[in-house]
Amino acid sequence: MSNSIDKPRMFIRGELYETINNIVESYFMTASAKAKFPYATIDLKEIDDEALTQYSLEIEVFDKHEDTSNLEIICDKLKNELDGKNVVSENFAYKIWFNDCLTNFDEDKTIKRRIVSFTIHLFKFI
Repeated sequence: MSNSIDKPRMFIRGELYETINNIVESYFMTASAKAKFPYATIDLKEIDDEALTQYSLEIEVFDKHEDTSNLEIICDKLKNELDGKNVVSENFAYKIWFNDCLTNFDEDKTIKRRIVSFTIHLFKFI
């Protein structure tokens, strides 16, 4: 993925996708109709400032097991992998903090869902 200074959103998306996809199959915004459980959807919201860009990261994890054990394991792995992550590259540096892990109920009672959220501070080097 390009590390161009004028593409911070694409930089952080690439960084996040690689990390999250190593834990659970993931998609940005909506899942493929062919997605197999468990999977996650990722939403990245941005609050821009001149030197600092703040992101709110929400990872919604879906599963179809009888209980939530598998779902909890995935959420714990996401938290352990992302919370406190600190990366410095050529044009950017970022730090990630865990916010919360909430239940999101689905109309289909066989589907279990959790939303794991984080705050990201991305600094641009000019």
